Amino acid sequence: MRLVDESRANAVWWENEGRRIGASLDVVNAAVVAGDDAEDAAALALGIAAVQARQRRAVVADLAGELATFAHHLGTSETDGIGDTFRYGASLNHIARRIGSGENLYLLPSGTEPVVDEELYTHDRWRRLVAGFREAGALLLIVAPATAPALGSLAAFTDGVIAAGDARIPDDLRLIERARGPGADRRAGERIAMPSDAGATAAPIPARRSLPGVVAGLGALAVALAAVAIGTYPRWRDGAVAAAPDSSVARAIDSGTTRARIDSAAASVAPAPPPIFNPADSAAATAWSVELAKFNTPLGALYRVRDELPAATPAATFGVVPIGTDATLWYRVLVGAAATRAAADSMVATLVRSRVIDDPGAAAVVRVPLAFVVRAGVPADSASAAVTELRSRGIPAYPLREPDGTTTLYAGAFETPEQAALFVPALREAGIEPMLVFRTGRSR
Repeated sequence: MRLVDESRANAVWWENEGRRIGASLDVVNAAVVAGDDAEDAAALALGIAAVQARQRRAVVADLAGELATFAHHLGTSETDGIGDTFRYGASLNHIARRIGSGENLYLLPSGTEPVVDEELYTHDRWRRLVAGFREAGALLLIVAPATAPALGSLAAFTDGVIAAGDARIPDDLRLIERARGPGADRRAGERIAMPSDAGATAAPIPARRSLPGVVAGLGALAVALAAVAIGTYPRWRDGAVAAAPDSSVARAIDSGTTRARIDSAAASVAPAPPPIFNPADSAAATAWSVELAKFNTPLGALYRVRDELPAATPAATFGVVPIGTDATLWYRVLVGAAATRAAADSMVATLVRSRVIDDPGAAAVVRVPLAFVVRAGVPADSASAAVTELRSRGIPAYPLREPDGTTTLYAGAFETPEQAALFVPALREAGIEPMLVFRTGRSR
């Protein structure tokens, strides 16, 4: 009984220490919390998250495994967790557990699979997950042993490391904070300078911001960003698309903050469906594409198109689709431009071979014949640079080669003019007058 009491007293110490330093971590969006004893790190993370959850979403992820500190909140039954999500595609919606008495604090358990694993620590999905938290202004704390062999790789995805007590943190890792352990003096708990007070010696942590071009340009939409990475972040590498818009867990986590909606005021000023400038080309349109995933923010879709797909992926872009009775907007990533469905079906096999997708079941062939012309008559040797420049401004541009050897740059791909109308404000914000056409040309 004495050992149990001492263990709980130790956990209470670390939670209180987390609360002490947690109030100074408003600029942090993602961090690894590491300790020589992972139980100490877990309690520290819970304390930090409890303070931050008063003002924003705070999520603690268990990458240590089978920690009593977390079992105290989860109960004793086995549950899927991060290991199952990364290896087998279990939904993050499914594994997230709300803890505490508020609405903002969540725990991602380790699950039934070992998680202190180099493959898991180095998985590129962490980068996408953290990007969502940064854009949302939410907080992700990943608990890990300080001795984990791939700790540096994991920390590189985040803003840095919060160390519990005397845990040895490699010199090449960014130390955000070192929390004092039980009995330590104040010096051991002094705060490490963050970007706001560290001057030019620290690389800046991205501030809460809006996405230029697409987010700013969708002025008619109420786009509010929060913990996108949990509730609905798509599992394109895991052979599945994003969770359905009506997921109860996504609603609980997002709580009116992640989803882009057309409210009554926006609907009243939404642009009318634009005219199609080349209706005679409908029969010749390269109408078929492959849908890889749906995102619930344009930022997620843009990251997928601009930063994650291989450069050689043909005609990569995204469109927008209103779903459900409340017209929630989802942004679907599309690749390829084929004249026939059969050609698009063959493209799926090519994408599997090139490992753009791991499972044919993760992709869907869709008919999206309409797109906006961004630039026409672009010389073939200038097209790549032009696409890069447009994407840097938030426009998901892509080239199609015309029969005369020139290239036309398009943006988006849509089933109907009504869908395309939702894209118009983004183009105008970027200084592009929208011209909707049946897209033509070849993607190769």
